[in-house]
Amino acid sequence: MALIDRMTALNARLTSIPVRLGVPQHKTLLIRHVELDDDLLATSHTDALIEPKPYITQVPAKLVGLEIGSSGAFQSSSGITISQEDYQVTGIPRSYSLQFLQENVDVYVIDPPMDALGAIAYDSKGNPASGDFCKLLTVMDKELLTWTLILRKVRDHYVDQTVTVNY
Repeated sequence: MALIDRMTALNARLTSIPVRLGVPQHKTLLIRHVELDDDLLATSHTDALIEPKPYITQVPAKLVGLEIGSSGAFQSSSGITISQEDYQVTGIPRSYSLQFLQENVDVYVIDPPMDALGAIAYDSKGNPASGDFCKLLTVMDKELLTWTLILRKVRDHYVDQTVTVNY
């Protein structure tokens, strides 16, 4: 297992090179986890930034129309179909566990606003002030050193104190 850890660390250093050169597809990804307190009465949020910045693009054409989540070969229209508006997030090191990427995740935020010190800017409700709010569709694990996520932008989100609903 030490070899995989060293390869993951090397891959993280290599992916930081294009970020320093300013490749615009390497964007900030924030993962917001939600947890219940011991009494199950209140929730708390924990935000985590993925480092190094992952490579975020639109889903490639070969994945558009792919149905995910269907449970049987003879069931039609039972799964979710990947669309052109979905995001593909690649280059997340395997040092992040699959449970960290999937369990208790409230929302994924692509390009949350940052202040001059590198801290996330929040609105009055404690949410990131802007950015693309997304939900996870699937995790692909075909690469040995990195995870690939397919995210779908959330249509309903909070803007300051009002709720915006798009149909």
